[in-house]
Amino acid sequence: MAEQIILIDGRDIYTDFIDDLSRLMDHSYDFDEIFSLYGDWARRGEHFVDEFAGGLFPPDLSETADDFVGLRNAMINLYCAVDRATRGLDRRSIAHMAYSEPDETIVITAR
Repeated sequence: MAEQIILIDGRDIYTDFIDDLSRLMDHSYDFDEIFSLYGDWARRGEHFVDEFAGGLFPPDLSETADDFVGLRNAMINLYCAVDRATRGLDRRSIAHMAYSEPDETIVITAR
């Protein structure tokens, strides 16, 4: 089966994502990694996001609990915004997603 490349205007989605992340106190995460994990979230759902955010910011520790919630919400908001922008796309077919800052474009590879 051939891969399909989907390009969407990502300026507003990216700006909203950065705004969400600006609320975190600890910035020890990687934007590119979060974008690339969209396919995993599409197949596994919120549980996957909880695991990822919890790995960086354990929710049971008082000093990292707020960052856990902030990162979790930022990721879910990002992924839901991409879902709205790609209505009709079978989420299970997503192989990869990335953001091209110079072009302000979200690039999605689907199988």
